[in-house]
Amino acid sequence: MLSITGDRSDARSRIDTTFLSNARRCEGSNASPIRELIDASYAQPVTLRMLSTALDRQASYLGALFRRETGVSVRHWLTSVRLDRASALIREGVKIDAVAMLVGYRSKKNFYRQFKRRFAMTPVVHGAHVRNE
Repeated sequence: MLSITGDRSDARSRIDTTFLSNARRCEGSNASPIRELIDASYAQPVTLRMLSTALDRQASYLGALFRRETGVSVRHWLTSVRLDRASALIREGVKIDAVAMLVGYRSKKNFYRQFKRRFAMTPVVHGAHVRNE
């Protein structure tokens, strides 16, 4: 997990190194390397630009390819992966604030907004609902 200590350039360097090492493991064609990179790095800041650098392709090409093959944008896919992981962590009993950070949200407000949009309930209600089943 990425440490918050140190300067920003050091953190960016560690993130870039992680992306490059994950990209080397994602051999194949089409959108699968993008999905694999997102699955491996969803808790970190992920941008189409970072993905394009890691995969040595143009960002516009990767974005169009991904949308054509999956029917959704890279950002939408990333959000879905993060929220699916968040739901699983909430079911395991992890605290909501910790879940938001673990799945890559730096803003608790944005996490709640996205979670409610996806599941039609807040993370707290989702956790209570899951525990009552």
